[in-house]
Amino acid sequence: SIECLAAFYLSGYVPKKEVLAMWVSDYKNKKLIRAETAYYLVSPNIRSPMGLNIAAFEKKEDLEDAVKIFRGKVLTWQGVLDYVAKKWKDKIKK
Repeated sequence: SIECLAAFYLSGYVPKKEVLAMWVSDYKNKKLIRAETAYYLVSPNIRSPMGLNIAAFEKKEDLEDAVKIFRGKVLTWQGVLDYVAKKWKDKIKK
């Protein structure tokens, strides 16, 4: 899940300088896309495996369509990291 990837990255288990790429699944077409360049939507109307309800989109147009349907907050990858760090502050092992 997006939130698990973000939590693992934040944990520092693998030094950030050694992370070559991070991939997430596009909500619309299910293909893998780069986490750092994806567009994200957090919405209680989207269900994600670990419960933070985050979806990723490769194309901004697909994100905009999803916002019309699901509503919610648009985030960047850094925004996702901040959101996960806040929501799971007691769960992320450092």
